[in-house]
Amino acid sequence: MKKEASLNKTTNYSEFVSNEFQQPMSPAHVKNLMASMQEHGYKPSKPVECYYDHKLKKFIVVDGHHRLASAKALGIPFYYVVEGKESQEFIGPGNWVVKKWKVCSFAKMYAAKGSHDYRVLLEYVDLGIPINMAASMLIGQASHSGNSTKLVQSGNFRIKTTAYANIIAEMIQKLKPVASEITRRYYIEAISVLLFVDAFDYHTFTHKVEINPTMLQKCANRDQALEIIEEIYNYRNQNKVNLRFLAKQKMRERKIASLM
Repeated sequence: MKKEASLNKTTNYSEFVSNEFQQPMSPAHVKNLMASMQEHGYKPSKPVECYYDHKLKKFIVVDGHHRLASAKALGIPFYYVVEGKESQEFIGPGNWVVKKWKVCSFAKMYAAKGSHDYRVLLEYVDLGIPINMAASMLIGQASHSGNSTKLVQSGNFRIKTTAYANIIAEMIQKLKPVASEITRRYYIEAISVLLFVDAFDYHTFTHKVEINPTMLQKCANRDQALEIIEEIYNYRNQNKVNLRFLAKQKMRERKIASLM
């Protein structure tokens, strides 16, 4: 075994195995790396980071799975550095800084490490709520908040309330069989905002969609979704509720409050 942190070179691919928190391999990324390596070779400045597991008698890859797979496919030597096992604790934060991982990869990693909050987050994702939206709802914000993504990536995500996520999940389960458009991001985002509007009753909206599912049409953005929701909500009502105005007003209020 080489000295830790020294730059090494090998073609003994079988000595290296993936870590348990590795994100899914991207064939497209491997293909792109292979094309680059065929032209320029394996760059020493991009070594595979790993640590040695004495029990397995293998090197555990912490970062560089795609580079290793590309070199192996081409049959060329690759560079690697051996660090201490504690380097595995920085898999998530390290990849957050260089933006290599998708949000779900972070959530799955922290859930695998035993975090109850991340396991619950993934349960809502399985129910049909996009992960960034589910995370925002679980910290008590509307789904368009950008704060939640950073929290998930950094490992600091903590659930404050499940109330909003429960309503959206219930609505998706009820309406998806008759109006599949309810699973669209823009509808989920629009409804999550309306949950903060006192004049909006989600039971009323759910009931009206169940009666007239074809009214829930495809849309291109949140504003269009709000317009369609308002039309459905006010269908055959004498007293119309301007949900679009109220939703935008609520978004402004919450944005101002978050800056104070």
